[in-house]
Amino acid sequence: MDDVNVVKDQTINIIGEMPVLFKLGLKALIKAKSDALIQLRELELDLLNAKHDLADKERIILLTTDFKELGLTNEKMRNAYVSEKLSDVKIKIDVKKHTITSKKDDIEIMNDLIRLNELELQGE
Repeated sequence: MDDVNVVKDQTINIIGEMPVLFKLGLKALIKAKSDALIQLRELELDLLNAKHDLADKERIILLTTDFKELGLTNEKMRNAYVSEKLSDVKIKIDVKKHTITSKKDDIEIMNDLIRLNELELQGE
């Protein structure tokens, strides 16, 4: 049996409204991508600053906490204490990472839509 390109003839049922990006022309897509890239760089810088802030807070806790007074006598207990104190900051960093991943997904979709528009302009 010959291999057949099924994907080419396959239709996709979309439930609900299509995102606005799918309705934009080529120039608007390129502008949206440019804006998204600027936002991505700002998000990445924000994440970098948050990581530096986390490291600073961790150092402060390690240097200013009297672990003996708290009964935290071994390294494992100290690490657990520091981790618990910084859990909110770590959660915020995880949220920032997720936001960056989401923005990258948006840019990937824009890239695909730009390629599709270019192919349509070429008549393919």
